[in-house]
Amino acid sequence: MEIKSTSFLQGPVAEELFARHRPLISPKAQKSLNEATVLVAGLGGLGSAVSEALVRLGVGELHLIDHGRVDLPDLNRQILYTASDLGRNKVEAAAQRLSHIRPGVRLHLHRQTIGPGFAIPSGVNVVVDALDNLPGRLTLDEAAQKAGVFLVHAGLDGLFGQVTTIAPYGGPRLREILAGAKQPQRPIVAMAPVCLILGALEALEVLKIISGIGKSLVGRLLVVDLLSYSLESIPLRAAKEACPHERKKNIPPNEIP
Repeated sequence: MEIKSTSFLQGPVAEELFARHRPLISPKAQKSLNEATVLVAGLGGLGSAVSEALVRLGVGELHLIDHGRVDLPDLNRQILYTASDLGRNKVEAAAQRLSHIRPGVRLHLHRQTIGPGFAIPSGVNVVVDALDNLPGRLTLDEAAQKAGVFLVHAGLDGLFGQVTTIAPYGGPRLREILAGAKQPQRPIVAMAPVCLILGALEALEVLKIISGIGKSLVGRLLVVDLLSYSLESIPLRAAKEACPHERKKNIPPNEIP
């Protein structure tokens, strides 16, 4: 399902809309964001935060994937939904909210799980892992590798989380980083402040990949401890530089540690 609205990213309206982040994001970088397509897998606590941030940054096109419906326990952390959305498909409720935030965003809705045979849709530049299950994450990692696109990963439990970016041109895959990990036998402990922080970090990674601003987490795992307010950047196996033809069109290479 695809949702298109009247363009909201042109002329004086766009200038005013993005005026407050213009000192950080140049017109050229803003154009790159508007031309980018991002896939967000999972529209729970992480996915809600990431999707809203990306729409507010000016990303032009989003693929939203989730198979679930909005339940009452979701409302403690999943910021795209309200009590009036209870029982609705998450992709539809999320799309309505995002379209109200920025009418010009182009949305593709996929009510499905990430399972065997899943493939990244054509034209996607960056994939965001906002899932809450290990098999789905590993399938998404494999699909991103086959498609030759960046994968931004985050996970959380309680007051702890982690973020990294997997490059298409070398370095460890998510299956290597999460080797030995097991799916918890209990529901993941999650609340709004933690989801918002980890989701914001994922959105910043997408911004860096698309615009070339700053240094991304390719080759590094950022461990977030919100109990003691500490961040630790753990080096991963050095990613290899890509040949020019291996890099995704319109996405500049990031600095590799």
